[in-house]
Amino acid sequence: AELARGLVSRPPRAAAMRDAPDAEELQPLTSRLASGGDSDADDVEGGDVWRELPSAGAVYSRGRSITAADLDESWYARRTTKAALVVAAATGCFVAMYYSPSAVVGWIRGSAGGVESFAITNYTAKHWGMDCYSECGGAGMCPGYCGYGNACCRLGDPTDPPACVGILQWGATAYHTCVVPTNPEYQVVEKGPPGVKNWGADCWAPCGNRSGYCESFCGVEGVCCRYGHANAPECTGVVEYGNKGAYTCVGIADQIYHVMPQKPNGSTVRNWGENCLAACNTSGYCREFCGLGNACCRFEGAAQPSECLGIIEWGSKSQHTCVAPASPAFVTAKVPEGGVEHWSEDCWDACGGGGACPQFCGIGNACCRFGSTQDPPECHGIAAFGTKEQHTCVKPVAPYLYVNHFAEDCSGPCDGAGYCEDWCGPGNACCKYGRAEDPHECRGVTYY
Repeated sequence: AELARGLVSRPPRAAAMRDAPDAEELQPLTSRLASGGDSDADDVEGGDVWRELPSAGAVYSRGRSITAADLDESWYARRTTKAALVVAAATGCFVAMYYSPSAVVGWIRGSAGGVESFAITNYTAKHWGMDCYSECGGAGMCPGYCGYGNACCRLGDPTDPPACVGILQWGATAYHTCVVPTNPEYQVVEKGPPGVKNWGADCWAPCGNRSGYCESFCGVEGVCCRYGHANAPECTGVVEYGNKGAYTCVGIADQIYHVMPQKPNGSTVRNWGENCLAACNTSGYCREFCGLGNACCRFEGAAQPSECLGIIEWGSKSQHTCVAPASPAFVTAKVPEGGVEHWSEDCWDACGGGGACPQFCGIGNACCRFGSTQDPPECHGIAAFGTKEQHTCVKPVAPYLYVNHFAEDCSGPCDGAGYCEDWCGPGNACCKYGRAEDPHECRGVTYY
């Protein structure tokens, strides 16, 4: 300011400019943003190193190294020993380099008027330096207008929410503006993990106004949760959010609630991850849609049948889906027992009900259903079933259980001792323990 008023001596060129009729006020080269100059290099080459001062109280700094062309022009500045100018320049450069290499100098005008200071342009917040209060509907997190994880805040406003506490970088101080929260509690991640759909979007309505599994909107690997709220168990342990101002799709953190997009190697489950309730009509074994020995179950579903208990591998946890029973009691045998015909097929009609059925299941085999209390003794104690959802051909576990009418008096129906396949079953005979008169086929019998 003193130089412009001619209060100190100048080199010849500066004096000539002062005496000229259209003499310009002198301005340092670095006021790029206020003056609108194209570049420092253009000004030096053209000899136009000084521009009009924006105000008598302006603070200046140099944004580049001083060249030989600048030395003559800066000689009087050194002579005036304006230490304040040097300190301001050094401070401005230090602040810019400290925050980021891409930081540039902006202007913030204080309420006192005529005083300018340095601000850092932050490219991670949208609408930097602009008034955001109306667009955001008030102070607080505002991803729609300010960008992912950013908030609308005002410096020193005690009514602003916690997300506005501790902000270091401001694009404006006279009104609410978009800023980047410094508290990790309010920071978000812009890109979600693989398998999660609609990252950062509000999932409350699309997911039926509930938190938890929501594969239709959040994907197989995603769940609908809200930061800091009471959520479904599958939201446990989530730390990465794309939006902390609403219910949003996030990745599953706890392996207990993890979903397997692809069925395990070697699994015989069909239609993995698909909804099976319509095709199977009810929970439980469903060989037609889910495959032999597999069931249609729902994770944490109420009133599930026994074959749906204890399952840990799921292709979906938000609907009924095909799974392989985990409990050994409900696992079916994939390989037929020796000599059993029509393994895993429905034998009820072919055998005319449960019990011994050599004509369809093979000699010595029976038609039985897992868990049935109405089937005859030959169906008791069997562990190996080709299917557990219907009557099927099996091999009885004890020889005496192969016999029809076991323990009943057969002397009348069989007209005496000896072979009696019509009453006792194929290959069986009517005998009495310890009776020497019985024919040869009754000798050596141990089960009566």
